[in-house]
Order: sequence, then structure tokens, then C-alpha cells
Amino acid sequence: MRNSNNKNPLVIGSLVVIFINLVIAIICWIIVQQSTGYDGLFYFFILSMIGIAQLVYVIPALIVLRLLGRWELIKGVIIGGLITGLLNLGAWFLMQSLA
Repeated sequence: MRNSNNKNPLVIGSLVVIFINLVIAIICWIIVQQSTGYDGLFYFFILSMIGIAQLVYVIPALIVLRLLGRWELIKGVIIGGLITGLLNLGAWFLMQSLA
């Protein structure tokens, strides 16, 4: 029987990446709303910034986790990054079809 206190690092890594992307989206929305007062730019800005932000924090996180030998957490971070990338790609296709 598994111990219920044992946390799965694969799930934790994925949720951390998705949570960080959500925080970035909220921060970008606040910046765009306050600087322009226009929400239309929000969609373009959010989709651009999430992709760029992932490069800024996911790659160094993977390097540090590799040095620490946290392989399950690395897999979780990669899965979270892939989920975000696929959602980002789907949103781009949706925006292109509406334009």
C-alpha cells in the first residue's frame, strides 16, 4: 500500500510550470490593461510572453534539476512545458482562424 503522504514529483513539476504560466498571464494582463487600457492586445501579448517566459525559466530549472539528480521532477517540468506549449499552439490557431 502506498503512503498517502508521498507526493508524486511528476505531477508537482507539471503543476508548478502551469501555475507559473498562469501567474505570468495575469501579470501580462495587468501590464497591458494599465498601459493601454485595451484588452485586444492582451491575447497577442499573453501568447507571446508565455512562450518567451518558458524559455527563460524552464531551461535553467531543467539544468538545476539535472545537477540535483531530480529526474522525476524534470519529467514533470517537461510535461508541464509541453502542455503549455500545446495550449499556446491551439490558441494561436484559434486566433488565426478568427482573423
